Amino acid sequence: MRFSMLRNRTISGRSIRQLFATFLLLGIVMGCGPKSASVSGKVTLQDVPITTGTIAFISTKGIVSTGNIENGNYYVTGLEIGFEATVTVTSHAPSPMMQPPRGPVDGAPIQPPMKYIPIPDRYGDSNLSGLTCQVIEIEQTKDFDLKP
Repeated sequence: MRFSMLRNRTISGRSIRQLFATFLLLGIVMGCGPKSASVSGKVTLQDVPITTGTIAFISTKGIVSTGNIENGNYYVTGLEIGFEATVTVTSHAPSPMMQPPRGPVDGAPIQPPMKYIPIPDRYGDSNLSGLTCQVIEIEQTKDFDLKP
């Protein structure tokens, strides 16, 4: 019975236009939502690359995006465009799995072991780090040279 009531009901041209406009507006709004940005760069302590660690970007909305630091390089995705992010950095000792082989491999020269580069604790605190990044492009580069 319910189907027959709907079948007998007519839809005016105005209703169809309103429905079309609603779907069109919904499509525009959903397609123009915030885009995700990425930031990459180097993290150094007085021009010496941080061997291993973590970098975090905290948006003004409290959204946190993190990435690993390896040999001073980092790459972070999932950032909102148009916000200034507070940045924190922590370092840690390289894991044994990250260390180069102890002997020659296929004739390649022996690489020295990775060294732990400690950084001041303040860089791990979002209230004390003093590091910021204005996220303004979909892909951008930002280097951080930390001080002792």
